[in-house]
Amino acid sequence: MTKAEILRKWLADYGYKIVSENGVSEGEKLYTVITASAMPGCESLTEFEALRGFYSDDDEVGKIIRQKEAERLLKVSKSLKKAGKVNDAVHYVAMASRMVEGSEDVRISDIYSFLDEKYPLSLQESWDNSGYIVESDSEKCSKILLTLDITNDSVDEAVNKKADLAISHHPVIFNPLKKIQVDTPVYKLVRSGIGAICMHTNLDIAEGGTNTVIVGKIAKKLGISANIEPLEDCGLGCIIELEKVVSCDELAEILKDIFNIERIKMSMYGEYILSKIAICSGSGGSLWKLAQAKGCDALITGDVKHDVWIDANNSKFTIIDCGHFHTENLVLWELRRVLEEKFPMVDVEISESSVDPCEYY
Repeated sequence: MTKAEILRKWLADYGYKIVSENGVSEGEKLYTVITASAMPGCESLTEFEALRGFYSDDDEVGKIIRQKEAERLLKVSKSLKKAGKVNDAVHYVAMASRMVEGSEDVRISDIYSFLDEKYPLSLQESWDNSGYIVESDSEKCSKILLTLDITNDSVDEAVNKKADLAISHHPVIFNPLKKIQVDTPVYKLVRSGIGAICMHTNLDIAEGGTNTVIVGKIAKKLGISANIEPLEDCGLGCIIELEKVVSCDELAEILKDIFNIERIKMSMYGEYILSKIAICSGSGGSLWKLAQAKGCDALITGDVKHDVWIDANNSKFTIIDCGHFHTENLVLWELRRVLEEKFPMVDVEISESSVDPCEYY
């Protein structure tokens, strides 16, 4: 009677294919009747598909249900915007716009051109391999899956959700391949006809990319001065000045909240009171000396190596390691926002498989 999207998602996740749906009215009350059949291995549903349902085109009550759902999504969007959750607000507006008419195809080349304009591929480091790495067997795209890494799990998810395009941060092909093996992400992408656009260091460097997202999160929590400097001359990483000093303990708790993690690593003998901080998402431990030379009290990054910890401790410099995955995965919500603003009729889904590749005991 309510929350039909939860039932639809559950059915798909547990091997039931929705065969048909009918909207039924009783006075002013509206109901959805779902017919499903056991079909192990059936397609998974995106968030939007679960919300929109599978009413036939001539189902007048189904049309009314979808219209009411669109109105509800717009109300939720207004509340989210008022609460400062802009990314989520844009997402709900985009889903509302697709609710009645459904998703529409756009050209992958148009998506690629837009991303290249927003996060110029010319910014990538010389050793990087960002770009349209695996071409799709079709130019048409109505569904995109966003993920930090293109793994076997994320490709399987893309196939199950019938995505036309996967967009990742880390390149699915980084080093030259001498052969393509069966049951690898590249093989699965080619076999399924799904394209892959990868944006690595260009997304780290560009305005609105990985480091900008972290700065925005910190600014909301602590406040920063308007002047944001690049850490490296190429634009990789950034330096911020906090509006007021903060202790390492206070900053640690804020970062755990921002990155949704239980623990972080911090050097033992660094500065305790911090005001000028360098940020480099991913694996930026090697930049600590540069950060120190530029007058920073600390460096926030991930994937810090043992020898870097030793050197930083000897120099009494504060390094804060929040993990490679967690400092970069946040950007997927920003990517969804910019894509849905530009292409509101495309179903953009953040991968459920985009998770920390390690388990902790």
